[in-house]
Amino acid sequence: MSLLKRLCPLLVALCCLLAFVPEAAAQSHSVKGTVLDETDAPVAGAFVTVKGETRGVMTDGAGRFDIQVKSSDVLVVSFLGYEDEEVPVREEKELLVKL
Repeated sequence: MSLLKRLCPLLVALCCLLAFVPEAAAQSHSVKGTVLDETDAPVAGAFVTVKGETRGVMTDGAGRFDIQVKSSDVLVVSFLGYEDEEVPVREEKELLVKL
């Protein structure tokens, strides 16, 4: 019985630590990028969204964007007249997307 009393606090502490591991892995970070067309011209007004979610941003006049993502996210870049481009984020901080 004394062994169980000694191990109980350790098990509780271990469970608490393990409960926060997925939360730490899911933390978001900022990704900046530029969207270019086939002639390397910036694409202003392209939509950059997180796949499977409703959040996203639009590129500025220079084709640039900045969005908060998780490492597991995939960005979908779309613009009228072009096929959507899917880009895995991973640990990237800056992306170059060509449509």
